[in-house]
Amino acid sequence: MSFIFLRLFSCLIKIEDTCVLFLNRIITKSGAKEVRVIYAIICSIRDARANFFKNVKLVIAKYSSIAKYKIMRDLNQVSELYAIFEELELNYFLVGGVAYDARLSQGQGIWLHDDIDIAVLSDETKRLCDAFVASGWSIIAQGVGIKIKKEQTLVDIFVWKPEKEMAVKNVANMELKIPINHFSSDLMLLYGKRHRVASVNYIIVIEPIVKKEISKESIKKILQSYNSGVQQTK
Repeated sequence: MSFIFLRLFSCLIKIEDTCVLFLNRIITKSGAKEVRVIYAIICSIRDARANFFKNVKLVIAKYSSIAKYKIMRDLNQVSELYAIFEELELNYFLVGGVAYDARLSQGQGIWLHDDIDIAVLSDETKRLCDAFVASGWSIIAQGVGIKIKKEQTLVDIFVWKPEKEMAVKNVANMELKIPINHFSSDLMLLYGKRHRVASVNYIIVIEPIVKKEISKESIKKILQSYNSGVQQTK
């Protein structure tokens, strides 16, 4: 029920955004100054409603048993992919929001996520895609990375290519290179199953290209915790 409410509320905000944009165009064309006050009030109400929606979504995502069921189901589905990577002898691990949550909670709690991100070191994208399809996954998009789906589980595969002692990835029309020894992971127990989770070294080197504010905040907390642990061992 909570998620139905969130879906409806999200649609209302999008409709409101469209109306505000339309009103702004009318004001710009007509130059009607007296309408600007009304426009400013509407924008303020819209922003307040959007912030409320964001906070409610976070609370439900963190504490809802439905959210917990979804992430458990997704992780269980994703574990099928591990056999593919291991058969192809590829280095892989969880990255993105799921990995950040796992590290911050020491594997004890993961918030709701729309999809699961996995980093893979491979120079054979076609072979990967063929293996996914053979295992019942659908290819949703393919480019720099691969987006796949099975039932209700969405997975983003971030493909890094090995190049001498570096791992290389194209990001926003630029080539990102990281030392191949930083393309690493740690085994963590998440909801009863072991998963490879991005190492702190990997998280540190990719931090500059992370765009989502919530991810940046998570990385900041991870690095603070890591640095604090380093200081305590000295």
